[in-house]
Amino acid sequence: MHTKDVGDIAEVAITLNALKKGWSVSKPVGENQRYDLILDDGVSLLKVQCKSAKLKQEIISASLTRMTRLKDKYKRETYTEQEIDAFGIYCPDIQQCFLIKIKELTADGKAQGSVNLRLKESTGNNQHHTRLAKDYMF
Repeated sequence: MHTKDVGDIAEVAITLNALKKGWSVSKPVGENQRYDLILDDGVSLLKVQCKSAKLKQEIISASLTRMTRLKDKYKRETYTEQEIDAFGIYCPDIQQCFLIKIKELTADGKAQGSVNLRLKESTGNNQHHTRLAKDYMF
């Protein structure tokens, strides 16, 4: 499947999930915004960048970067807190959406390049670095 189609499916899934919750959804006109959707929960507005994720061995992984093109060169970039408020992540393998505020994923105002969400608690000693998927279900 083309990467644009994968992204479109994630965006539609996140939109549908928000609408089922009774939230309003707005979409910017054009492709030049850093966010894909504006979600309105009735109290606040969130600029959301939608991402698709993959499931491997009980871990949901999503890239949080974007590719930009300058002339003939491509550059991988991260998002900033000034550009978006949250990432909406859709995992087609389990047909589940997640919402993670960018502030939980940033250092110096820039988001990390990827995120992993565990379906089950870690059995090792590194649980302080573990993000559980259930904590971000949307």
